[in-house]
This record gives sequence, C-alpha cells and structure tokens, in this order.
Amino acid sequence: MKIETAGGGSEPDVELIALDRSEANRLKKKLLKKPQEEMVDEEVQTDEKALYEEPHTDEELVDQELDEVGEDWVEEEPEEKWVLGTKRLIVAGMTSGGVGLVLSAVVALVSQIDFLLPEQFYESTIGIALSLTMTLIAVIVVSIAIIAWVISIGITVIKYGQFQVEKRGTDIIVSRGLLERKQLTLKEHRITAVRMVSSILRQPFGYTTLYVESKGGGSAEEQQSTMLIPLIKRSEVEDVLAQFLPEFSFEEEYTLSRLPKRAKFRYMIRSVFPLLFVIVPIVYFFQPVGWYSLLLIIPGMLVGHWRHKHGGFYHDDQFVIMQWRLFNLNRVLIPKRRIQAADVVQSPIQRWRTLSTFSVSILSSLSGKSFEVYDLGEEDGRTLLAWFSKHHTQLDSNEKEDEPL
Repeated sequence: MKIETAGGGSEPDVELIALDRSEANRLKKKLLKKPQEEMVDEEVQTDEKALYEEPHTDEELVDQELDEVGEDWVEEEPEEKWVLGTKRLIVAGMTSGGVGLVLSAVVALVSQIDFLLPEQFYESTIGIALSLTMTLIAVIVVSIAIIAWVISIGITVIKYGQFQVEKRGTDIIVSRGLLERKQLTLKEHRITAVRMVSSILRQPFGYTTLYVESKGGGSAEEQQSTMLIPLIKRSEVEDVLAQFLPEFSFEEEYTLSRLPKRAKFRYMIRSVFPLLFVIVPIVYFFQPVGWYSLLLIIPGMLVGHWRHKHGGFYHDDQFVIMQWRLFNLNRVLIPKRRIQAADVVQSPIQRWRTLSTFSVSILSSLSGKSFEVYDLGEEDGRTLLAWFSKHHTQLDSNEKEDEPL
C-alpha cells in the first residue's frame, strides 16, 4: 500500500509492504473518509472516552478507529464507470510500441549470459549465418520482430487487463492488472491538468492516451504523470472529461493557433542537429561511402517540418491549451486557476526573428511541472502573458477587497 500527498516527489510518502488485504482496505477506508465525518467522529469519541475510559497509546487508538470504520463503513456505489474493453485492450497492446523494449531486454539478457556460452557456440552460429541467403535472413528478422510484438501485446494485456475507472464522490479510482491488481485513488480537486498523448502508431486510428497531472505527482514510468485511460478515441475524450472531471470539460469547439512560418527553420535545425553526432564520425571514418550518411539530413528536416506543423496553442477566459510534438503528439489542457506561473522568454535569435517561447508551471511533483510551446510569435507570447497576468491581478484585487479594515 502506497500513500502520496501533495508536493510529494517521485517516491510515495508512505509505503507499507506485505500488508494484510483486510487491514489495507480498512486503512484505505479510514483515509478516504470525508473531513466532516472525521471531525464529528473525533468530537464524539473525545467527549465519550474522556469521561469513561483510561488513556490509550497511539497504536491502540489507531487500531480502535480502524475497527470502527472496518465494519460500519459502507462503500459508495460509483457515480460513473469506464471500462477498457477486450478489443481496445488488444489494440492498446498492438500499438504500444513495446517491441523495442522487448528486443532491448533480450539483448541485455544475452549480454549478461554470454560468458556462459562456449566458444563453439559462437563459431557454429557465425558459420550458419554466413551460409544463409538474404531471403532467409530477412524471414528470420521478421519472425523475431513478430515474436517480440506478440510478447509486447501480452505484457500490455497483463498490465492493463480489467482496467476500469470509477468515480465515487470526489474520488477517482483507477484499477488495473491481471496478475498484480493495482488500485489508485485520486482526489478530483488535486488534479491540475489533463494531457493527451497520441503515439505515431495510434494517431492514424484516432486513438490517444489520457493522463492527469495531480498534486503529489505520479509514477516515474509515466513521467511523473498518472494514466487515467490507456486507450480512448479522441472523439470520446470530451464525454469522459464531462463524466469524471467536469472542471476540465470543454464543450465549445476551438481551433488551435498555429506557429508562424518563420519558425519552421528553427524546428528543422533542432531536428537535424542531433544527427550530426552520427553523420560526422561516419563521414570521417568511412570515406568515401560515409558521405551517403548526409542523406539522413532529409528525414531530419521532415521531422522538423512535422513538429512545426503540429505545434500550437489556444486560450479563452478559463483555459489554455498547448500542443507540441517530439515524436508523440502531446496536447495539455490547463484551467487558468490551476496555473502557478507563466513566462515568456526570448533568445537573441528569437528576438531577431520576432519569436518567443511561452511556458506555464503547475503543481505536480515536488519540483512542479512545466509545459512549453517553442517559437510562437512574439505578439502571441505577449498576449498569453497578459492573459495570465490579468487573471492574477484580478485575484490580488479581490483579496485586498476582502481584507478587513
């Protein structure tokens, strides 16, 4: 059992190992009781026990409170429920992109046991490989890829099998897992942003993954976010948000403001630059064939064009929406009142090109979390900063009006 609080880091604040299931359920019910119920219980218990009972140790008091909650507490029926069906679970596995992870694990395993294999094994393997035709080698490679793909599907099915999301009052409960059943409880008022991530494999089919950013952070494997729904149609996101997170429900149609054309060259440069660390050594050590590696610049420029094309933003009185792409397409929805800080920065080159970078920060993990849109227009950056500053100026004036004279 893991317990996390607002402002927590990557590790849980409390972790209880090998806890009895019944004790875990009773402790969970006690922790999730509403504050009003807690106050009433404490007042009644204090008044009665102060008159008739002897003082108890802290451990005895905790045990007694858990016993009282365990039998009398009635679990609320879920107000809303969302279940990941078998078909979508299989689709999630097929598009998870876990093939590379499986192959990496196999390579790592082989590297650890290579000293156990005799030299004759390597000699016979090399001899067999040299005797194979290119067609047979291609068949073997494809077969290995298919096997790794099937394994990645199995891993996804085991990890996210019987996935469901329930809402009870202000609690959002996420349950998943076939072999190891995991359950996570989120408080609705602690959620600060909603993020949609569409991988390269899922985007053509209109699927996305829904994450939430919450005070207290999330898991390290999910980049300190919490996965709310592993696979959902983009067209269904609004309905799900209206059911589980009304604060993030966005009923009006909106169109993202795209990045200016003059920013495209900067996106291309940023995409091509990492490739130079590969191209330069190849050209230097493998002349003249190495010059063909310069062709890698073309796909790098296409990736930069792709990233520029999908970057954008939108804002109104209540929300700001930011979209960007590295390889996966990311779109984050943040209510204005959840933003802790906003900033617009310009490098000398951006100032010359009348561009800027807009960033917002929210409460999430111990260090918070920031989202940026690079190379939007200078005027757009000023507009977004003024939009946020106006909101906080109004809040400050309201607080001053509320202060007693």
